[in-house]
Amino acid sequence: MQNPRCLILDEPSAFLDQNERENLYSALKNFVASFGRMGIIITHSTAEALKANTITLLKKGKLDAVFNSSESYKNFAKEKISSAKINGITPFLSDCKNAKPAVCFKNICAKSKTKPAVLNADFCCYYGTICAINGTNEPSLTTFEDFVTGMYQGESKGNVTFFCNEKKFPFSAEQFTKRGNEILYKLNVAIVPSDRSFRASNPNLTVSQMLCAHKKSGVKNQANSLIKKANVNIEAQEKCSHLSGGMLQRLILERELSKNPSIIILCNPMQALDIEAQGLLTKRICELSKEGKSVLILGAEDVPLSICTEVYELDGGILRKSFSAFDLEKK
Repeated sequence: MQNPRCLILDEPSAFLDQNERENLYSALKNFVASFGRMGIIITHSTAEALKANTITLLKKGKLDAVFNSSESYKNFAKEKISSAKINGITPFLSDCKNAKPAVCFKNICAKSKTKPAVLNADFCCYYGTICAINGTNEPSLTTFEDFVTGMYQGESKGNVTFFCNEKKFPFSAEQFTKRGNEILYKLNVAIVPSDRSFRASNPNLTVSQMLCAHKKSGVKNQANSLIKKANVNIEAQEKCSHLSGGMLQRLILERELSKNPSIIILCNPMQALDIEAQGLLTKRICELSKEGKSVLILGAEDVPLSICTEVYELDGGILRKSFSAFDLEKK
């Protein structure tokens, strides 16, 4: 409204879904294209940085590098992530024939009144593997995440089956829609949602309350232990509103992993992480799969797909397989 010559935005897409982000950056491009205006974006996201004409990298408060093209920054980011000491970690089972299913989604259709529909999603995740669902510009990814994480409300069809502790737990899509939260909690499934501020936490909670919501005793020790593991500089009694996006994500991940889950769902895991943090998380994901856990990644933007056993693309609400180590082994 002030018709500025320069617009400075700090993490402008932190609370936006993928579709809203695309609209934001489209509007910003139109803004800077008119009358020689300028926009400065402050962000942790590699994918968002790639939308810029020039990229300036800060490290520990100091200027680290300047890139005059998105391509040069992209090459730098790939090199940084690949050097995160993930060498020697097998990204998928050497013998896929012995992989046991962890959770299977069969013919899932989810038609929400307020969000784009998911049509006929069919895939399985296996123990000891990493499965990624890509959908960078796909609006239905939000509906897909809602369904998989037990937060969906609307019409649904298909079947969901979990395999935990040598037991089989089958549910119709309608049952899972009604009781998804309860089912995932009872089966000890770890979830890091895209909306970490309000689904996995709340700005008004203390860090201790957020980390120990289900714990009745030993809260202080548990909170301090998780803060230390996450390597976050925060006091347990401080409010979650004091945390940056990256700090909050690391704490939520440690909280979820402290339950010793066998199935882990990570939604947009690289969001709000700088390049080095992305590399460390990549290594952590590989280690979790090597421990025999099943890792499902929803929204694989900035995730090195070379670590994944299977990769699916969500396009127009339809899920298609683009890579599978299982198929390679059959050949």
